[in-house]
Amino acid sequence: MPERKITITLFLFALFVFLGIFIFVLGYTTTTSGGNYSSEVSKSSIECAGITFRIVGDSMSYEDNILAFRVESFGGGSAARLVVSAGNETKYTPQMDFRARVDRKIKISNITIKDKFTIYPEGCQSYNVKECDLKDCIILK
Repeated sequence: MPERKITITLFLFALFVFLGIFIFVLGYTTTTSGGNYSSEVSKSSIECAGITFRIVGDSMSYEDNILAFRVESFGGGSAARLVVSAGNETKYTPQMDFRARVDRKIKISNITIKDKFTIYPEGCQSYNVKECDLKDCIILK
């Protein structure tokens, strides 16, 4: 009988140790993976918010499927391209340096604009979006 008690005690001890290790590993992987996701999302939103620019309303023109406008950057961001999206079409501007104050004329060829279009820095379609018509732009997100 005493051997049976020792066997049951060792079995329960081993089960307890295994269960403790399992809970520790599960908690560790859950915690670290959540932290990495949070860092990636925060970094992206912070970078996008740092790119400050405005589309000068009276500089916009659209003739023969060519959209032209002037972009003023106020510094504080990083180098990026702007995305112009109208309907199902998406066009990209040349790379711009948003770290310095920049005033630049942009021309987008072969784009069809019916009513409104959006402009945002590449990769920032969820944060820094401006909706424009051919007169002015408003901030959506």
